[in-house]
Amino acid sequence: MRILNLSSNASSEEIRAAYRSLIKQYHPDKNSSEQASEFTLKLNEAYDVLSDPEKKSQYDNRFYQAPAEETIYEEDPREVYRREYIRQKAETVREAQETEVRRQHTQFRLGRLLSFPILAFALLVIMDRYLPAHISTDIPIVGWQVGSGGGRHGSTRTYTSFMKSDHATYEVPNALHINYDYYAAEKEPIIIMATPILRTIKSYAVCNGNIKTIYPVLGTPLLPLLILISAAFIASRRKFSYTAYVFRFLPPLLLAAELVFYIF
Repeated sequence: MRILNLSSNASSEEIRAAYRSLIKQYHPDKNSSEQASEFTLKLNEAYDVLSDPEKKSQYDNRFYQAPAEETIYEEDPREVYRREYIRQKAETVREAQETEVRRQHTQFRLGRLLSFPILAFALLVIMDRYLPAHISTDIPIVGWQVGSGGGRHGSTRTYTSFMKSDHATYEVPNALHINYDYYAAEKEPIIIMATPILRTIKSYAVCNGNIKTIYPVLGTPLLPLLILISAAFIASRRKFSYTAYVFRFLPPLLLAAELVFYIF
């Protein structure tokens, strides 16, 4: 009777109604937990006994004849199920949180590990920019410009200037191309100043007598400086830092932009 939550003098109709109500709630088709399955078995056993008058009579006789000290208290199965459900739900939430924390720490460690070679590259680029330039000379044979943009929509047309010598073709500032005398009897050589390591052209110069005109190409290395600062910040975090975790993709993205600049 405890399974059905009924008193010992409950009628057949009350037993039947209590059984139907509980079996709907804990039937395995509607409740997949292990506790529900066990409780369903107990419900069926209890109803099999209590719905049969002869078995119920034997059950009642056995119940009333049992010594009081042998009566064992049974906890309400519904309360057991409710408590187990709450425990399992809390355990699921805790495991999800621990998994997310492990994922963040792993990505932070990978981002920090990657920041070291990026930091070295940024230092190399900045040092290369400010070390004494590698100087060479060449004599242009011909120069030309290539235009882009403009048209029917009124946008401004831009031009890119080139110079060609016997050895190479150079993309030069427009001012150098416009001011250079390609038809002089003795052409002035152009002075090419490049970085000593990566050989990126920093500027061109032309000497006209005692006057040396410099045409700069590279400006302040803003992008390498940003790479240096962001990579140094992440590399300096020995323990997990949520800020470093959030910005872990910044140094690789800036590095990609710098490489695109060098390639194109």
